[in-house]
Amino acid sequence: MIEDTQTQKEFKMIISLYKDVFGKGAGAKLLAEWEKRYVRRSSHVPGDPHSTAFNEGIRFLVTKCQTYVETDYEDLTRRAAPIKTQTVFTSTLDEEEIVDGDQ
Repeated sequence: MIEDTQTQKEFKMIISLYKDVFGKGAGAKLLAEWEKRYVRRSSHVPGDPHSTAFNEGIRFLVTKCQTYVETDYEDLTRRAAPIKTQTVFTSTLDEEEIVDGDQ
């Protein structure tokens, strides 16, 4: 696992706050209501791009809340761990073969 830096600790705390507020009880009910009103419906307002943009902003915030509630921080850090790199060997093809799509 990656060593916790200050930024990682802050992110972990933020995820925890979202889970505390929206992960259970009234917060979870509110998030479900917001999903019905703002995520599962069209945000488009015909002839009004400003209202459409506003509605998209609401949709973004609701989906961000849902994402944080569903985030498993430990799994996230395992997936973000440094990946071992490996050398990739490529064959030497002349230009004609590459142009023809023969790789």
